[in-house]
Amino acid sequence: MALNTRPFLTVSQVVNNAEFYHNQEIQVSGVVEQLIGDEFELTDGDETIRIIPYNIIIPVDVENGSEVVVQGEFDALNILLRVYEILTYCCDRSGGV
Repeated sequence: MALNTRPFLTVSQVVNNAEFYHNQEIQVSGVVEQLIGDEFELTDGDETIRIIPYNIIIPVDVENGSEVVVQGEFDALNILLRVYEILTYCCDRSGGV
């Protein structure tokens, strides 16, 4: 059985090593900010990456403050990620009822 064992990167890891990830397919986790139309910013509180969906419709549960994992190709020159997959956390992890 093959498993995808690549860990998710943080936004800061990507931004602080931008040239290393340039034109690479990466998975990044963070929080949605500045959602306008289909585009948004992904942040970890310290750094930000512009997210541009590519040939996908963003999930309806993506909103400002949502925790997501995005997968796509990173453009270090513009600090943006062209994403073809957006995964949201499906459950309330706060422990509330």
